Amino acid sequence: MRVKKLLLIITAACLSVALTAGSAMAAPAWKDNNKMKGREKSNAAKKVQFKDISGHWAEQNIVLINAENVIKGYTDNTFQPNKPVDKEEAITMIVRMASGDISDNQLPPGKYNNINRASSWARSYLNMAVEKGILSQVELNTLAFDKPAQRYEVAVWLVRAMGLEDEAIENTGEDLEFRDEAAIPAWATGYVKVASDEGIISGYPGHLFKPGDPVTRAEIATMLVRAREGSDIPSPRQGFSYVHGIISEIDDGDDSSIILKRISGKSTASGELTVFLDNDPLIYLDGKSAEVEDLDEGDTVAVLMDSDRNAIVVIARSTGDSIDEDEDEDEDDNDNGTVDGIVESVGSSSITIKVDGDLKVYDLDKDVEVEIYGEEADLEDIEKGYEVELTLDDGEVTKIEAETQNGYVTGVLESVGKTRIKVEVNNVLKTYALDEDVDVKLDGDDADIDDLEEGYQVKLTMAGGKVIKIVAKSETVSAVLESVGSSSITVKEDGVYKVYNLAGGVDVIINDDDGDLEDLKKGADVKLTIENGKVVKIVAWVVSINIS
Repeated sequence: MRVKKLLLIITAACLSVALTAGSAMAAPAWKDNNKMKGREKSNAAKKVQFKDISGHWAEQNIVLINAENVIKGYTDNTFQPNKPVDKEEAITMIVRMASGDISDNQLPPGKYNNINRASSWARSYLNMAVEKGILSQVELNTLAFDKPAQRYEVAVWLVRAMGLEDEAIENTGEDLEFRDEAAIPAWATGYVKVASDEGIISGYPGHLFKPGDPVTRAEIATMLVRAREGSDIPSPRQGFSYVHGIISEIDDGDDSSIILKRISGKSTASGELTVFLDNDPLIYLDGKSAEVEDLDEGDTVAVLMDSDRNAIVVIARSTGDSIDEDEDEDEDDNDNGTVDGIVESVGSSSITIKVDGDLKVYDLDKDVEVEIYGEEADLEDIEKGYEVELTLDDGEVTKIEAETQNGYVTGVLESVGKTRIKVEVNNVLKTYALDEDVDVKLDGDDADIDDLEEGYQVKLTMAGGKVIKIVAKSETVSAVLESVGSSSITVKEDGVYKVYNLAGGVDVIINDDDGDLEDLKKGADVKLTIENGKVVKIVAWVVSINIS
């Protein structure tokens, strides 16, 4: 079983590519590589400030891209974050992300038929995409490379680049959480599911994926960021690398530095690492520009650093609470015993769990024992979202137990598949295994797993660590329609007028047929389905009376 990589809320550095201003056939700006290293290179990177990214939701990702010298802006000092990328640009970006530090002379020549349809600068990258299984030969022969890359296409290419194609194929035919699922090509549904489940690509309000929408420069930067989180793919900027961890100590003096407890991943290193901050790095905290003194012990960070461990860019997510000396002493006293938490990620030498909302990293004993639901298991069987109890001996984990549960769990449904269900319990996302004969009830009636949707209130009955029964409740309102607009609906419920906000892409059914909002008439009996505070479905019954 594949070990799940850590999906942080914060973003880590990504690898991306862009064209300079000019024709679509012009060579990208990143072809002019800067070979400086170390602090001189760091300062050079910091001088560049795009005038159109301040306050943009992807600002910190854009800054990281620029710091790597992989992507440059346009001649008017803009980044144009909302500009769509075409297919050959998107594929090139993904190839560079997956391949790490590669030079032009390492790229294979374009040897496939129809490769000459692409821009000359992109041909070697497209060839490598086929060699690495990111792009199929059929796609190579048929894609219009100068057309905008669509969301579902980028999801497919990223999943392949991350080595998750087998999982995508296994998920083909699984129900997605998007209302426009039918617009996704059937062969691509498994890829979209994996990309969504892994947090690589997000949906839109109203449970929409918008598979055919073009991907912008800011969006693909963010997708690439999320795809590589927890990985040890080298930076394309020669001599640079990434590290993810939790700040355990801060020195904000003249020679400022932070000591990180590195977060475990499938192949990332573990242990502590000192990163130096005295080279004036770019720092972001919770998405906003910050300074060294704004950082706290316990913050989760992603750092782009040079070969001397000088930080170039630091992106941090605060825990909301700083760690004082007394707390440090308490933690030292907890090197032996047990600790409970929710798995965030697991690697070959460490495990990261969430304890009371904070991430904690623990080193693994080389002979660590693993049990899942009371049965002997392997380390790679532990997945993100599992509830575990760790046994510590001198600070090292000697045993991992996925707790066997009997009883009940209540929460809000996040997602459900054939073998797993994810439920948000007290603001913590948890994963549970499903019994193969799990019983499902929805609003008091017998139902199937496929009938369950995100946002439903669920009560799980557990036995032997598996879910044997799911009782789900969709929030519905039966009332009489008073009026409806583009963003809200007013109904009369038990003599009281109530207004509900409409989700984007709200589903309308009138007399068992598909309808539109404008088809709804005052006085109609309606049943509203509400998820996350918004109406996602309206079922109406309208009686027509003919007067002759």
